[in-house]
Amino acid sequence: VFSGQFVVGGRREREKRAKLRFAAKGDGKYGVEGRGANGFGSWRLAFGMYDPVSRKLAARRVYEDEAGTATLASATLADDDESDDDYGGGGGGGEEAPGVGMRGTLRREKAEWVWTGEWATAGGAGEPFRLRGEGPESPTELRLEGSFDMSGRAVPDCLSLRFGAHNRVKGRGRNELGDFSLVGTLVEDTLDCSRRYVVADDDDDDDD
Repeated sequence: VFSGQFVVGGRREREKRAKLRFAAKGDGKYGVEGRGANGFGSWRLAFGMYDPVSRKLAARRVYEDEAGTATLASATLADDDESDDDYGGGGGGGEEAPGVGMRGTLRREKAEWVWTGEWATAGGAGEPFRLRGEGPESPTELRLEGSFDMSGRAVPDCLSLRFGAHNRVKGRGRNELGDFSLVGTLVEDTLDCSRRYVVADDDDDDDD
C-alpha cells in the first residue's frame, strides 16, 4: 500500500489507498495492476510494467468516474512535478505519460489490408497484435479488426485509420479497456503509432 502526492493545476493532490500488485513475466520484468483514490475519484492502473533493473514503473491510470479523467486531461501540470508521468493528457508544462506504442507492417493481402507487429508500454516487453480489414489499393481510410495479446490472452480490438499528408496517420478505436485515439506515421510499409486511451470500461468491480 502506497501514499503520496502529485501536482496538478498548481496545487498538490494527495493519493490515498494506492495498492499495487506485481506479477513476474518471463523477461525479468513485472506486470503491474493497481487501485487507489484521490480528490478526482477512484482509479485503476492498466498496462503497468515494472523494470527492476532501471527501477522504473510505467502504467496508464484510468479513473472510474469519467469526470476525473476529463479534469486531469484539461489541467496544466506543474513544471516541478516529478510524478507527472503517472497520468497522461497534460496541457503542457509537465512531461506527458507515454502512450501505448504499436509498430508493425501494413501490407495488402488479396482484398484485405493486414497490420501485424508488436505493442508495448514505455520500457515494457513487446507483445504481438494482428489487425485486418478490407480496403482499396490506395486507401485514405481503413477499418481494421483483430486482437492483441495481453498477459497470455487475446484481447479483441477494433480501430479506424485515416491517412493524411506527410505520412501522417490518425485514428480512433475501442476495445474492452476503453475508447482510444491513435497518432503515428506510415513510412513505406511500416506503420508506427501511439495509442492513448481516453475513456475507460468501468465494469470491473474488484475492490481489492
